[in-house]
Amino acid sequence: MGFLIGLLTFILFLNSVFLTLVILMQLPKKEAGLGTAFGGGATEALFGAGTGNVLSVATKYSATIFLALSLILSVMNARYSRAQKGQFEEAVQQQSAAQTTTQTQQETDATGEGTASGGATSAQQQQTMSNLMQLQNTNATE
Repeated sequence: MGFLIGLLTFILFLNSVFLTLVILMQLPKKEAGLGTAFGGGATEALFGAGTGNVLSVATKYSATIFLALSLILSVMNARYSRAQKGQFEEAVQQQSAAQTTTQTQQETDATGEGTASGGATSAQQQQTMSNLMQLQNTNATE
């Protein structure tokens, strides 16, 4: 999915450049302004007398493609970031569970028996991880 997002972003960039150039090549209505600064008569000489119609149609299609790609990319990026966030949270939970298990076993081996302080440490770590996860979820929704 990351490759597809990158590809569509590149296409959106090319479309933006094309749209900008097409808009700048169009003749203004009063034969003044930015269109004449870039050679308003040159587009007519190069592409023919009906350039206004062709450029108007190209602008419409390019603007439609720009809008569609922007909407599609925003939806894809939102879904991709949620999936990445979910994978990250799973990895953090698995790592914290493995560390808690290892630490509890080490404490049990060192003391020869399970102590209340070892259990309290493990409970504190789990509470801290739970608080961190709630904080991340709160920040993500804002």
